[in-house]
Amino acid sequence: MTDLELAWLAGLLEGEGCFDSHRNQPRIRLKMSDPDTIIRAATLMGAAWHPDRRSHETAARTGHRPLYVTALTGVRAIALMTLLLPHLSARRTQRVTSILTAWDMRDRPPMRPVPASDALDVRSTNLRLVLAGAKRTG
Repeated sequence: MTDLELAWLAGLLEGEGCFDSHRNQPRIRLKMSDPDTIIRAATLMGAAWHPDRRSHETAARTGHRPLYVTALTGVRAIALMTLLLPHLSARRTQRVTSILTAWDMRDRPPMRPVPASDALDVRSTNLRLVLAGAKRTG
């Protein structure tokens, strides 16, 4: 990912994204009605994307645009959060830092080995995101 792509993704997630924990896993989530933007973000994140089923059902009845979703969880979300930190506002930086701190301090079982084909390269304590193509699910 180039610096320009990282800055673009940071700006998009700053305005439209969500940094949280889901089922005790750090998560980055983006939901919006522009499929081109979701596909680009998912590609940069190395994540899958899919139509939001409920919004598609509602859109058919109401005439609103349906939503599309992409998300990244676990250690892959941590790796991306770490890369995004210098580009985020003070409020988002505080939120991401609290998620990373909570993850680091929690008592968790050993993680299963990460296959070489996965989108993470783990070297000592540094995580580096390696881009993978976007995969459409659903």
